[in-house]
Amino acid sequence: MIKSGTAVAQAGIRQRSLRKHCRLGRATELVFVLASGVMLTIGGTAQAQQWDGSDSDAWETGTNWVGDAAPGAGDNVVINDGAAGGLPNDTVLSTTTTVTTTTLSGNGNLVIGDNGSLENTGGMTMLGV
Repeated sequence: MIKSGTAVAQAGIRQRSLRKHCRLGRATELVFVLASGVMLTIGGTAQAQQWDGSDSDAWETGTNWVGDAAPGAGDNVVINDGAAGGLPNDTVLSTTTTVTTTTLSGNGNLVIGDNGSLENTGGMTMLGV
């Protein structure tokens, strides 16, 4: 009976110990998941969309962009050249659009039409324009 009582006492200690560790384990796991989510959000890079003007001058036409998709929120826009730089068309924005960044370089041209507006949440860069 003494051995039986010792076994019960030890089991009780183990259960309390496990409960304590499980709580810490869950808390640690939660912190890790939250930290990982923040790192993924911060570490993510925006997609770069480059103008090729192959179809028309319309910003919103997907086939005017490398990869055939017009840029949107979260994208970085690169306009290296326009009609003066050898591309078929300059860029004309006639809608309301939000992107992360816009970079104009070389002979890059961006015309914002009467009904157009462009919001850059991360800024705009002009290189040699």
